[in-house]
Formats: sequence, structure tokens, C-alpha cells
Amino acid sequence: MKFVVFLIIFIYHNILKSEQTNLDREIDSLKHIVLTENDKSSREYHSTIIELFRKYRFNEMDSATYYLNYGIDISSKLKLDLITRDYYNIKGLYFFDRGDLSKALENFYKCLEYSIKTNEVGAIGFSYADIGYVFYVQGLWDLALRHYLDGIDHLSRTDSISTISMGLLYQNTGLSYGQLNMIDSAEKYLNLALEFYKNIDHLEKINHTYMYLGHLNRRNKLDYEQALEYYYKSLNYFEQDKGFLEGYTYSLYHIGEVYALMGDNRKAIEYFEKCLEDMKRIGWKKKMFDVNIKLSEIYIDLNDYKKVDSIFKFNSQIIEEFEAKDLYLDDYLLRYKLAKKKNQIDSALYFYELYNKLSNEFLQSTVTGQVATVLKDMQILKNTKEKQIIMEKNVQRIYLLLFIIILTVFLIALFYSRLRLQKKNMIIFSEKNEALEKANQLLDEANNTKDKFFSIIAHDLKNPIGAIKSTSELLHNEFEHFDTSDIKESIEDIYKSSTSVQNLLDSLLTWSRSQRGMIEFNPEGFNLNLLVNNIYQLFDKSVEDKKIRLTKNIEEDFLVFADSNMLNTIIRNLVSNSIKFTPQNGEINISVYKENNKTILTISDTGIGISKENQEKLFNFGTNYSTLGTNNEKGTGLGLILVFEFIQKHNGDIKIDSEIGKGTKFIITIPDA
Repeated sequence: MKFVVFLIIFIYHNILKSEQTNLDREIDSLKHIVLTENDKSSREYHSTIIELFRKYRFNEMDSATYYLNYGIDISSKLKLDLITRDYYNIKGLYFFDRGDLSKALENFYKCLEYSIKTNEVGAIGFSYADIGYVFYVQGLWDLALRHYLDGIDHLSRTDSISTISMGLLYQNTGLSYGQLNMIDSAEKYLNLALEFYKNIDHLEKINHTYMYLGHLNRRNKLDYEQALEYYYKSLNYFEQDKGFLEGYTYSLYHIGEVYALMGDNRKAIEYFEKCLEDMKRIGWKKKMFDVNIKLSEIYIDLNDYKKVDSIFKFNSQIIEEFEAKDLYLDDYLLRYKLAKKKNQIDSALYFYELYNKLSNEFLQSTVTGQVATVLKDMQILKNTKEKQIIMEKNVQRIYLLLFIIILTVFLIALFYSRLRLQKKNMIIFSEKNEALEKANQLLDEANNTKDKFFSIIAHDLKNPIGAIKSTSELLHNEFEHFDTSDIKESIEDIYKSSTSVQNLLDSLLTWSRSQRGMIEFNPEGFNLNLLVNNIYQLFDKSVEDKKIRLTKNIEEDFLVFADSNMLNTIIRNLVSNSIKFTPQNGEINISVYKENNKTILTISDTGIGISKENQEKLFNFGTNYSTLGTNNEKGTGLGLILVFEFIQKHNGDIKIDSEIGKGTKFIITIPDA
């Protein structure tokens, strides 16, 4: 028996050794070609370098990057722009697969630069799509959208808009708008992608787009019947053509999701089970975890705990086999729901604490990564702007030199003409200098705004994230010494800090979108009374804690003509501000009336008031004015800046009537049309 085992091990070892020997021989052969080839400009020579990179990419990172950099160096020196572009694209994809998104972004930008230089339209479109996707996977949908739209604009200005990359840009633009909850724009671009793919008869992409339209109707429009129609279209196609493995499986999964949302548990279980069978067929064991989570939620609702326990065992095997720490988050949450349903309070609290701790860890790492990527992108944009200004200055110098030569010729020819031309030149020169000074002033203002932006991020993100870390760490280390009230208080502290981080990020992203013109202005007539009621409900907990009364003087059917989303943001921020600075047992009132085709909206409080000096700072980003509330509530000042900008978009006006100790009134005037 021992001899047989030894023989098996010996044979296996020799097979591995033989495979390794063959790989070494292939690498040595490729290296020999690279070292001895005289024609370094041929496509075959650089294909050999790329093949060497592929041999090393999974085993030796240093060797893989060495050969990529070597190829870039050779092709750059020989001015082989098309080959250099391909190297940067491969290098970007390599770092993206390894999770180094910063280096991936850097190489995709270089690929775009060479694509534009060589005027390869299809490559330009794919470069914009690659850059946008780096931001998309990090949840930075504004930045992703900006690059997708830039790509569409660039391709639209050429004669080759039928390139397949245009369809990809339409599709990704629609997906980004969907993530930003801009539903009409999302649907518009997904339908453009669908029409594009139909024109070139690309069946696989057509059915991908049907699936994305299904997602949009399921998640954002909540039109489940329409979502099912799109999903069944994609299922019917992928059922006939299994060339794209994910298509059939994902269609089954999404149909199951929709039936679960519609409350049809029998149909949901049927399609989830079909999805699991297909995943077994193609070997997607890890992805089965997500389907099991959906099935478990249904079985918990049906009180079928035996099936839930069976799924838990299978999911635990998946987590251990793939060492997937991220899957613990859904596992803990589901175990918490099961314990809660069974009324097992201790177990529910235990799994909730595990879920909360892991969630905070992921939140902190996600925020840190997103901020770092935003900072890098802003630095790239700043460098581009500086290069553009330097180029403009050089062009002006050339123009000035040419003008001096022409002026000298005219001096010899005719003295009188010289005087007239000199006078005209002085005017032009003055205008050029004035334009340059304005450009420099705008750049300085942009840099100051950027510095203030960084300051807010550094200061206002650090404190709540630090509070989350310290509180959760204390809970973790001293849990057994806390009673239930202490635990509840600590969880409340974590909740408040997390809410503070979320509110700050929302305000920063909304402000950023507003600065770049990404927020659509869509005025319409709607019932103001209903909007105010919804806003008041948001603050039930805050006003209850401070015993503040929220009142209003608004007719039940009062109509206002404005952008409902922007007006919601305006009123919500001002009411939040009033709650912050109104002491216990105070009152906040909203009143409205019509006057000369204008809507006059007043938000008043019995708070501590604002001095004349500080009133001038409220709507200025450069001052970043913010003070503590009556219960030491913190803010960033961004909310009031958004209020001011959104009122300006309505061609409206805002005034402040306030005295220290006598409360504050914000008086907003909005034209009806």
C-alpha cells in the first residue's frame, strides 16, 4: 500500500516537473527572440514581448511589469504609437484585475492619449469606457458618467459613430444615470444602446441591454411587470444560445428576484432553484451563495427553518472554501433576521453586532478608497488645466512674435499705416492680457475651492469615522462589561456618526454635481403641502428629542411651479438648520402665499438667531461658516450653499431676518414661471 502511494506521488511530481520544464522552455525561447531580434519595429517582435508578459502575469508580477515597461520604452523610442497604445491598455487591464485601481486609471489615461493621437475612433471609445468603469466599480458614478459622456461627444464629432464602442458608451451612460436615480436619462441612453445594437444586429448585446432595462424597471421604477417582460426576452435568447454563460443564469436569477418582490414565493423559489441547477452545471459554486441568501429570506418568511439551516451549512462551506470575508456580511445579517423571527434575542443581538462591526470596517475602507480616487482624479484634471494654460501662453507668444515681424514690414512701407496698426495692436494686446488675467483668476479660485474641499474632507470625515472606530472597538473589547442600555447608547453613537458621514458625502457629491452642471433643472407644478408633510416626517425623531413643535400655514391644495427635487433639498436643509439652532420647547413654522406671480415661502424659528456679521457668511463656500447647534450638533455649511445655488437656478431670491436671541426667518421668493 505504501509503495502504491509513493508511486502516485512520484508520478504526480514528475508530471508537475515536466509541465514546469515545458513552461521554462517556452519562456527561454521567447526571451531568446527578444534578445536576438534585430527588427524591433515589427508587430511580431512586440507580440513576443506581450506573450512573455502573459507567461509571467499570474506567477511573477515583477517580471510581468518589467516586460510591459520594456515594450513601452522600445515602442515609444521608435514612435510606434499604435503599439504603445496597446501596451498601455494591456497594462491598465492588468492592474485593474489585480485591484490596483489607481495604476489602472493612470495607464488607461495614457492609452486614451495615444488613441486620440493616432485618431483610432474605436480605441478612443473603449478608452473612455475603461476609465469610466474604474470609477463606476467604486461607486463614483458622477465621475464615471462624465467620462462616458465625453466619449460619446468625441465619437459623435467623427464620421465613425458606428464603432461598437459607441454602443458600450450608451449602455454604461444609462447604467450610471440609473445609479444616480436619474431615471428618464437612464432609460433614454439604454434605449439608444438597444437601437444601436439592433442596427448592427448584435444579438448578445441586444439581450444584455434588455437585462439592464429590466434592472431599471425593477429597482428604480418599481414596474415589475415591465421588468419581467425584459428579463423573459433575455432568457429566451440566452436559452437558445449558451455561448455567453452568464446570460442564461443571470436571467433566471433576476426573474426569481422580481417574483420575490411581487410576493409570489412559489414562482420565486422555482426560478431560484433553476438558477442554482445551472450554476452547478457551469461550476459557479461561489455565486450560489447569493441565490441561497434570497432563498433563505423566502423560507424565513414561510417559517421553513429546516431548509434555512441546510442553506446555512452550504453557505458556510462556500465561505471557508473561498476564504471570502465579504460574504460574512450577508451571512450575519440573515442569521440576525432568523434569530429575530424566532424571538431569540441574545442570538439576534450577537449576529447584529458582528454584522455592524464588519459593515463599519467595509464602510471605512470604501470611503478611504473613494476619497483617494477623487483626489487623484482632481489632481489629473488640475495638471491638464495647467498644461492648457501654458500652451495658450506659448501660442500668444508666437502670435506676438509674428505680429512684430509684420509690424516691421509695415514700418518700412508706410509710417502712417504703422501708427494705425500699432494702435490696433495695443488694443488686442490689452484684451489678451485681460483674458489671461481672468483665466489665472479662475484657476486661483478653482485651486482655493479645491483646497477648501480637501479641508472639509480631511476635517469632517476624520471625526465621525474616528468615533465609529473607537466606539465599535470599545464594544468589541469590553462587551461583557456593558449592560443593554450602554450597548444601545453605543450603537446610537455609531449610528449618529455613520449618519454624519453619509450626510457629508451626500452633500459633497450633490455640490460636486451642481458645480459641473450634472443636476437637471425640471420645473413643474406640484402640491407644496404634500412635500412639506413628507419633509416634516423625516424630522420626527429630531424634534421629539428637543420637544420642538413643527407648524405650517399652507393651503391643502397649494400649487407651486418649481423643480420638486431642488425645492425639497432647499426646505429640508433650512428646516434641519432651524432644528439645529432651536432650543428645547421651541417652534418652527413654514408659511406660504402668492404675490405678483411669485411664491413667497417663509421658514421661521424661535432659535438663538444669527448676527448680521455671520449672515453674510452663510451662502459663501470660501468662508465655510459652521457652528455647533444648541445640543452641540455639527455641520459643514454645505447645506446652505446648496440652498443658495438651487434658489439661483429658479431665478429666485433668499433673505434673512434675524436677531440674536429672537429667532430667524428665511424668506424665499420663487417666480411662478
